[in-house]
Amino acid sequence: GTKVTVSSAQQSAPTSIFPMSQCTSDSDGFLTIGCLVRGFSPADSLTFKWTDSTTELSDFVQYPAFRRDGDYTKISSLRIRKSDWDSKKSYKCEASNTEGKLVTVITPPSPPPDARATVYLTVPTKMELDNETATFMCLAQRFSPKTCTFKWSLDGKEVTKAIDKCDKSEKKGSVTEYSATSILQISADDWKKPNSKVKCEFVHKAGNEEREAAYAIPFQDCSDIAVDIVAPSLEAMLKNREGVLKCKASADNSGFTKITITANNNDIAEKPVEGNDKYVELDAPIGYEEWSNGTEFTCTVEHNELAEPKSTKFVRENGKNPKKPTVFILAPPEHKPGEPMTLTCYVKDFYPKEVFVSWLADDEPVTSKYSTSLPIQTDQIFSVYSQLTVNDSKWKNGTVFSCVVYHEGIDEKMRVLTRSIDDNTEKAGVINLSMNTPASCKD
Repeated sequence: GTKVTVSSAQQSAPTSIFPMSQCTSDSDGFLTIGCLVRGFSPADSLTFKWTDSTTELSDFVQYPAFRRDGDYTKISSLRIRKSDWDSKKSYKCEASNTEGKLVTVITPPSPPPDARATVYLTVPTKMELDNETATFMCLAQRFSPKTCTFKWSLDGKEVTKAIDKCDKSEKKGSVTEYSATSILQISADDWKKPNSKVKCEFVHKAGNEEREAAYAIPFQDCSDIAVDIVAPSLEAMLKNREGVLKCKASADNSGFTKITITANNNDIAEKPVEGNDKYVELDAPIGYEEWSNGTEFTCTVEHNELAEPKSTKFVRENGKNPKKPTVFILAPPEHKPGEPMTLTCYVKDFYPKEVFVSWLADDEPVTSKYSTSLPIQTDQIFSVYSQLTVNDSKWKNGTVFSCVVYHEGIDEKMRVLTRSIDDNTEKAGVINLSMNTPASCKD
C-alpha cells in the first residue's frame, strides 16, 4: 500500500500591523477603515477581531492572505458611518494566531489647524475715477477652512452690493489653503468726498481682518524740486581708488524731510532733514569696485510738497572689456626764448572713456596750469590729450616732465602709464596730429 505523511506548517506570529482609513466618505454616508498585518505564517492561521469602544463588531471583511518575502500579509476592512467617525469614535482591530497577536486603534485624525488670512485692499486709480467709477478689491489669501464672509462699509454704513468669489485653493501638507476676493464698485462721487472711508472686513473662523482706505485729495505738485547726483572725480576713483558720491536737492520752498542714497537698492547713506532748508545734500563714500562694476546709485528725497519721494539715478558705464591706452608725449613746438611753452600728452585707443591724466616735474606734482580734453570717440575707442604750459627757464634747466595716465585697462600691478620728456630728449622728427579740440576745452 501507499504511505501518506501529513505535516502542518510551522506557525509564526504576526510582526507588524498598520491602521488604514479612507480620506473622504462615499455618497451613501459611509467610509471604510481597515488594518494591514504582516509577517505571519501560515496563510490561514490569522484571524481578525473588531470592536468599537463598547461592542464587538461582526460585519467586517477579511481578504485572502498573500505571500511576500517568505511570510504572509493580510488585510481586513470595516464599513462605518461617517457620523460616527466625525464624532471622534475610535475602533480597535486585533489580529492573532496561536503564536501571538497585534492590536491597533484607528482614530479619526485631528482636523487641520485653522489658518488666518492675509488681507489686502486696493483702491481705485485716478484713470478710473476720471471715468466716474470707483472699484475696490479686497483680497484674502492663504486661509483655512474655506468658509468665510466679506463685509463692506462706506463711511460707517454697510454696503451689500459687492461681488464675492473664491479664487483658488492650494494644498500644503495636511492643510488646504484658500484665497478669496470681494469686489465693490461705487460711484466716483461717493468716494471723492473729503475724508471718505471704505472698509472691508474679512470674517473667518481663524480671526477677522479689517482693511480701510481713506480718500485723500490728490496733491498738485507745483513746486520745482530738483534732485541731482554728482559723481566722484576721475582722480578719486582711478588714482585714489575711492571717492565720494554726492546727492543734492533744491526746492523753491522749504519742507525737505529726508534724503537717502542707495547702491543697487541697498541704503548706503541716509539723513533725516529738520528745519526750513531749501537745499539739502548728502555724501556717500564709494570704492573703486562699486564704481567700476556698474553699480546703480539712487538719490531719493522726501519733501512735504511731494506726493511721493523723488529720485534720480547714476550708473557708470561698465567697461566690461577694457582696452589699455597708448601714450605719447610730444616735444614743444618751436618758440621764442623766454616765452611760455606747451607740452602735449596724447592718450589714445582706450576703452571705457574714463581716464585721468596728471603731470609731474622732476617726480613732483606740477604747479603749472594744465588741462585735459574731453574724450574723443572713434568707433568704440576713445582718445584725449592733455597740455601743460611751462616756462622756458624750467625747460632749459633740464627739468624732466612726466605725463601720468590712470585707466582701468592698465594692468593692476602697474596701475599707471608714464611718459617723460626733457630738453635733452632726442627730437625724432615732427609728429603731426590732427586733433579737433572740443569747444568747451578751448581757452
